Amino acid sequence: MNQRDIVRQIYEAIRQSPNSDVEEIVLACSDLTWNQVFLELDRMSRLGKVVLKQERPGRYRVTPGSELQI
Repeated sequence: MNQRDIVRQIYEAIRQSPNSDVEEIVLACSDLTWNQVFLELDRMSRLGKVVLKQERPGRYRVTPGSELQI
């Protein structure tokens, strides 16, 4: 699977459920590994495409950022 496919699958998961936690995004992207999802969410967060907000230790909420075009 190429990078564009990974991004597209994660964007779709966020579009369908814009206030998910990371684990819910991983479950929604069943073709991807946890590492693939985490690395892409990290990249997207640094670019302002998503916001990762810690709810408690080890648990992060994913919301669309101002730069995410869904």
